[in-house]
Amino acid sequence: IPLWSAIHADPRRLLHNCSIEMKYTEFRDSIRKELSRSPSGKTWKEIKSALDLPYDRPCPEWIAQMELEIGLERKEKKGNAFVWRLSHV
Repeated sequence: IPLWSAIHADPRRLLHNCSIEMKYTEFRDSIRKELSRSPSGKTWKEIKSALDLPYDRPCPEWIAQMELEIGLERKEKKGNAFVWRLSHV
């Protein structure tokens, strides 16, 4: 399938392989907003589903940056998954 045909048919199909995904600030702000509404926290799978994020896994560098900037914590576990929450909520 030519690149344009693949994008035209389903633009999200290529998001996992291209750098046309969201910017860090968009990602950070959407995570902050979602976790602000859920003081008990959410797993990555719950966040990804709620926000319809195009990532299979979160970028480790972005996670580290959000720990510094917005007080992201990932300590507790729910099954095998870390629970994400904001330290100041």
